[in-house]
Amino acid sequence: MQNTPPRRFGLRLRRVRTLARVGAATGAASLGLYIGLLINQGGFPWAALIFVAIIGAGVIAAMESIGDPYRARRLLTGATIAFGIIGVLGITTIGMLFLLAALFTAIGAALSPKHPQGEEL
Repeated sequence: MQNTPPRRFGLRLRRVRTLARVGAATGAASLGLYIGLLINQGGFPWAALIFVAIIGAGVIAAMESIGDPYRARRLLTGATIAFGIIGVLGITTIGMLFLLAALFTAIGAALSPKHPQGEEL
């Protein structure tokens, strides 16, 4: 008989992937809104590229976590940190949307399965 993961593992993995997709979509939509706000205010300051890079890294990390269930924990934790930093820094303007994305990715990271051979891999 082949080693198949229990059905519960598949349902848990589906939840993690859904949370990762929702977090990435929320972060990407918030990024688009952020760039639109900057352009409407009269231009795109070069200092904003730092924020765009951090948000983009968070979105990419959240989307990459969908492929490998055992790397998902680390990638979603990184996405949570990226969205959380931008959310706190931009709390007066658009930060709440990034904190919402951080919430989705944090729950996904908490639900993601641990590697069977340990977290060091």
